[in-house]
Amino acid sequence: EFAHSATTFLSDYEVPSGGDWSVHRGGTVFVEGTKKFLLQNCLFNAPGGNGLCLSGYNRNAVIEGNEFIWSGDSGIVAVGTSEHIDGTLGTQPRGNKIIGNLVHENGVFGKQTSAYMQALACQTELIGNVFFNGPRAGINFNDGFGG
Repeated sequence: EFAHSATTFLSDYEVPSGGDWSVHRGGTVFVEGTKKFLLQNCLFNAPGGNGLCLSGYNRNAVIEGNEFIWSGDSGIVAVGTSEHIDGTLGTQPRGNKIIGNLVHENGVFGKQTSAYMQALACQTELIGNVFFNGPRAGINFNDGFGG
């Protein structure tokens, strides 16, 4: 169980892409530069900001069977980087699977939040998740990165 981490609402936020959302690039669990990362059957109980952040280069991660409850911001965020509009460096989350997670009561502090948010990420599969009781979108694809 990951429980009661520090709040982030006074921390740095960024507008990562052409969408209109800002995001804190951080989370109770923060991963960057991974291949085949697995997060399975964990409870995120009242993280102060985002529960999980997949930042920059992440390939083929599996996020499965977790519960995110009372998150200060979003449950799961996947945020890449680009050089202006050029994403050819490959510094984005790609090919990740978000499977069978339960995300509810998110956005305790932040109101521009969602159960799952991605910006400058692509080839994501969202399968069999249950998202409810958030202040805004259940799922936010902030831009059309990757088609």
